[in-house]
Amino acid sequence: MVVRRGRYKKVGVKEALDRAYKGEKFAVMAQTSSVLLQTLFKKSKELHTTGAITEKRRGSKLALSAEQETNLVTWISGMELAGFPVGAVRVVERANKVYEKLRDVVTHAGTLFKPLIQWLVPAA
Repeated sequence: MVVRRGRYKKVGVKEALDRAYKGEKFAVMAQTSSVLLQTLFKKSKELHTTGAITEKRRGSKLALSAEQETNLVTWISGMELAGFPVGAVRVVERANKVYEKLRDVVTHAGTLFKPLIQWLVPAA
């Protein structure tokens, strides 16, 4: 089973910490769950000091859901298997189409996806 790194919920962190407190090593926990080792240490320390785990995450919000990301990966691998390799520009265009269907305005962190395509394909 492939475990998506960094895709976890508060319940997953609690389960991982419960297993760790029962004697399982943090390194083993990080390998068998989607929670990173650094996150396990951080959440363990947070639980010790405050008595609770917060769900705050740093960084920008995800533009695509896990299901949409899986669909995009499936499309890329399908194209590869059919003998049509997909470059970065086509992946961004495809992600753009998926995102357009979800939202009226195509933005990510306040900027358009289109400048990313221009960055990937330098002007001649």
